Amino acid sequence: MSILPFPPAAQGVALVLGGALLRAFYIVNNKRALRRYSSRFVILINMFGCAMILAPFLVASGALQHIDWLSWPAGILWPLLVTSILNILIQYGEIRSLALEDASLVTPISATAPVLSVLSGFLLLQELPTAAGWVGILCISIGSYALAGSMPEAANGVVSLSGVRRHLHRAASMLMPWRRLAQSAGVRIALLSSLAASISIAFDKLVTLKSGPLLLPVVAFTVVGVSQLPRLRKEDVPKRLSARDAAGLLLSPVIFAAVSVLFILGFYFGTVSGVSALRRVSILFVALLAGSLLGERGHPERIAAAALMASGAILLAF
Repeated sequence: MSILPFPPAAQGVALVLGGALLRAFYIVNNKRALRRYSSRFVILINMFGCAMILAPFLVASGALQHIDWLSWPAGILWPLLVTSILNILIQYGEIRSLALEDASLVTPISATAPVLSVLSGFLLLQELPTAAGWVGILCISIGSYALAGSMPEAANGVVSLSGVRRHLHRAASMLMPWRRLAQSAGVRIALLSSLAASISIAFDKLVTLKSGPLLLPVVAFTVVGVSQLPRLRKEDVPKRLSARDAAGLLLSPVIFAAVSVLFILGFYFGTVSGVSALRRVSILFVALLAGSLLGERGHPERIAAAALMASGAILLAF
């Protein structure tokens, strides 16, 4: 399979990096929308919008006629159900965490999932990282200190996160950055979302290789949208939208559809760990964009932290 005029490995890198850049704009656009609309409304627009954009291409491709749905274990129904359920947590967690905290703060948390997967790999399979992987863990650890240091703090040592204020000893905050990060509900939700994503990505590739690049986002994001319908309240739906606001809301599912396809196409050219690691480059892109486009504070430190954590996540793939 050839999509770009590059060697196969380079094609995969180009596709995933392109998706990572677009994902950064998707996150920034979502953060803007969440300043005016509820997370429930935004996620419905994104999920149903993306599925509706890609569904006609799925039907036109004829892929549905050649899919083995029910045989065991070759059928795709079971991995499709697993990843669809996991995506409820992934997509809701991403949007909800953005509603609670700065984009440049919660997005780098996705780099911690590979570290935790290393721990589970050692406990279950006695697998250890390579030398590059240990360097990656060090980069993520240092990045977490820089990220914690970028969080708003008053002169008297009071940390303010999403309206919650707690007194922390300065030395304790330096030695335990995750204590500061863990005070934020947005950070905790982002961590759970990234952990679910680290599990679902293997099922994503399995479905993709058996059905093509379009079935997964159409089905999974429709399931996510349907799961959020019972939670939608009347006050979540705006009574009136200006043309500009409507365009901003509709831009997100368009970008999300492109991001989903680019990431999924990357599966044809690389391993699950490689694709997962390259996706983390969006961490740096978000940090670079959030200061100018969203006016978020703590930016020199967050850019440094994002660069370290993205580099660490990539090194863990090798």
